[in-house]
Amino acid sequence: KENGRLMMPAYKIHSASDKLSSHFKVLEFFQSSRANELSLSNYPPEARLYEIIVANLRELCGAILEPLREHYGRAITISSGYRSVTVNRVVGGSLTSQHTQGKAADILVKGISPLDVSKYIASSSLPYDQVIYEVRNSIWTHVSHDPTRPIQRHQALQSLHVGVYEPLVISIHEETKS
Repeated sequence: KENGRLMMPAYKIHSASDKLSSHFKVLEFFQSSRANELSLSNYPPEARLYEIIVANLRELCGAILEPLREHYGRAITISSGYRSVTVNRVVGGSLTSQHTQGKAADILVKGISPLDVSKYIASSSLPYDQVIYEVRNSIWTHVSHDPTRPIQRHQALQSLHVGVYEPLVISIHEETKS
């Protein structure tokens, strides 16, 4: 910490008002309450990586988050976007987490259950790489889009216990009503 504030990277970052898309700001994807609690930086170590991560986040917003916001007509909160390798380790993230590349976000859609959001994404034509309904001390939807993959994996999973992933079950009735 420096003067009670977290140390910022040595390179230039976006301002608080800079946007990735119509409804999502760059800095909301770099905020981390856990990093703040532990006085950790949640930025990549170098400017070149920062720009790659911002480009990946822009793709995530355009391909998944903006269409999802349009579908529900409701605000989406980013509970976890980009994570530095250190922050990812502290929060118990996977060693191969797409969060560390800016390709994933944990989200909440105001007034819609994370299970319903996860099932909607899984049954939609959105180009998602992974959607995971996650239950820990809170509940959220993890969604990713990988612009480096010509074809997204479309993995639809649920994790009701840390480290345990199972297929997300969507009934035929639910698939047709979305």
